[in-house]
Amino acid sequence: METAHRCSRGLALAVFALAPLPFGSLDAVWVALWTVLLALSLVTADYSGIRRGHLLPIGIGLATFAVYASVACLQWTVWDGPFAAPIWSEAARLLQTKPHPRISTIATSPLLTLAPAALFVVATLRAFVMATEEGGDRQIARIIGRAAVAYALYSAASLVLAPHALLWRDKEAYLGNLTGTFINRNTAATYFGSAAIIWLLALIRELRIRSSRRMDAVQNLRSLMRQPPRAVVMALGGFLTCYSAVAATGSRAGFLLTTVLVLLAASLSVDWWSLAKRVGLWRAAAAVGALLVLIEIWGGGVAARIDQRGLADQGRLQVYSRVADIVADYPVFGIGLGAFEAFFPSRRPAELGSAGIWVRAHSTPLEMAAEMGLPAAGLVFAVFAGALVALGRSSLTGRRSSVIAAFCVGLLGLLHSSIDFSLQIPGYAVTFAALMAAGLARLDRPSRAEGHRDDRRTEREPRTALSGSERPANSGSPAG
Repeated sequence: METAHRCSRGLALAVFALAPLPFGSLDAVWVALWTVLLALSLVTADYSGIRRGHLLPIGIGLATFAVYASVACLQWTVWDGPFAAPIWSEAARLLQTKPHPRISTIATSPLLTLAPAALFVVATLRAFVMATEEGGDRQIARIIGRAAVAYALYSAASLVLAPHALLWRDKEAYLGNLTGTFINRNTAATYFGSAAIIWLLALIRELRIRSSRRMDAVQNLRSLMRQPPRAVVMALGGFLTCYSAVAATGSRAGFLLTTVLVLLAASLSVDWWSLAKRVGLWRAAAAVGALLVLIEIWGGGVAARIDQRGLADQGRLQVYSRVADIVADYPVFGIGLGAFEAFFPSRRPAELGSAGIWVRAHSTPLEMAAEMGLPAAGLVFAVFAGALVALGRSSLTGRRSSVIAAFCVGLLGLLHSSIDFSLQIPGYAVTFAALMAAGLARLDRPSRAEGHRDDRRTEREPRTALSGSERPANSGSPAG
């Protein structure tokens, strides 16, 4: 049985690491493969860590998906009643055939349109169950962080040596930007930004573990710089690699949101005011100034794009306005899951001219509201909002790395998807789901227990002011 559990864990971790690899897993075959592998992993998973407190979030997630799937199936079913899409009666009149009206404006089977959502749910469940095991949340963060570093290094090398190639295909867009293994640089920025957050939390955790109460913060840093531990070097290298990859994508929203949320993750992990007082306010001010200079250097390409084109692409506001009109016209059940690409050309604003092909609304909440209707979309938004509130409250009262990572990655993914579509790319959605679920599974764990485990590792070198706090150390870092 233990062997089966280890194989199950390894299979899930492999999916979490590999999902971004084949062009963000956009093709249906990859979505199906990852879903089947994660389902097999769930069948053989170790459920001994599940407690009563875990049943509520699991139940809410499954109930939400059941409602979402029911609406999608109802949209597809032949329906000659209220909310039927007018396009079917019009098509029957023009073709002189018997009408087969539906609520959806397309007849694509929900087995296909629901596949990405099903993958998201299965990934969430598997990561949640794994995180209830001892060290499971750290394993998830570690494999995602290391995979992101590998993809960033590959993409950097490819950008220099073969700028017109993306894996085994020709690269058709963003030739001067790093895209990782994704087709779109904005999704790549969000993915590498998520990895940068977990590497930063890993670095803070390792520094906290190795600090000594017998020395002040400056002395601790000098000691670490003389003989830097391997875990510290790995975490620092992972953070710098992933954050540099975000800057190299040239994504404006990706870089700005990542920077803000990296700073938020650090502020939630460290009592910076206490640390500044112990280091010295002048030294702290100099460090902050140096940090701002580095951010400016890193984001030089992004700043140039903002100067040239502003914070938003032309036409996006017009598109949002037209999508809002679609929501107003189909408020209850929407136009049908997966119908946006086929439906939007009939509502495309003339101001866009021939600029761009809008197969997505570039706002996941708006597109979901248009396709699924306000009740179903509102339910999904409420569940995500509730999860973020719970993670945020726990991040403020405790300093567990997996919870802070889930909160900051959740904010990054949801905020970016509000003005783009990163969460509609399965390869990133799996990463997002795994990190969010790992944090949610740790919400009811007492943080002091994790602190005791770290105390046993550092009996001879107790923690001190390097973290700016006497609070327990974290868990869940890639290097942990």
